[in-house]
Amino acid sequence: LAVSDSGTDVFDRIKNGNGVFTTAADSSNTGTGVINVGSVITPASLTGDNYEINFTVAAGVTTYDIVDTTTGSPVSSANAYTSNTTISFDGMQLNIKGDPANGDKFTVSPSNNQSIFETVGNLIAALETPSGGSSAATQLENSLNSALKNINNSLEHVLAQRSTIGSRLQEIDTLESVGGDQDIQFEDMLGQLQHVDFAKAISDLQRQQLYLQAAQQSYIRVSGLSLFNYL
Repeated sequence: LAVSDSGTDVFDRIKNGNGVFTTAADSSNTGTGVINVGSVITPASLTGDNYEINFTVAAGVTTYDIVDTTTGSPVSSANAYTSNTTISFDGMQLNIKGDPANGDKFTVSPSNNQSIFETVGNLIAALETPSGGSSAATQLENSLNSALKNINNSLEHVLAQRSTIGSRLQEIDTLESVGGDQDIQFEDMLGQLQHVDFAKAISDLQRQQLYLQAAQQSYIRVSGLSLFNYL
């Protein structure tokens, strides 16, 4: 039964994003596009690669390209964009709302371990960053969405570890209770042995020996019977 848990397991090994992949807005974006954390829709189609979603605005029309930056190959190109659109590719689905500017991009990458201390540090940094102007406010919203999701992940992870520890504590309490009951039984048996009435014990032993001898003689006689005894 484990008596301790590694602090690394409890506070450091926490998957960021949605646990499978994480989304982010590029720090150089000038538009008002906000991306959500996304979700997995087809696990078998996941590649584990890194992606970029690049926006182009020309003649008032906004389109986006999806590029697999791990392999350098395009996934799709010149996709029409409207605010609050859902984008799906390679088993993943995410949502972007607002109005991205020409050249804005968003990244999608596999989730990795992020400590709860780094998560809190990122939230503090986001809150301390000046948010004047629409693009800065959008960057703040993207940063807060990511930080709040990671804080929620950290909370769920710590609660899961706490549940595991609670189960072990309950098992220890059960073992202690069983051990206490056995102590009482052993003390009773020891008391009977230490305060035995020798005269009674000898009499009981002789009586048990008599029963045993009678049983043995009965068995000998019964096992010796045969059909030939009656011929």
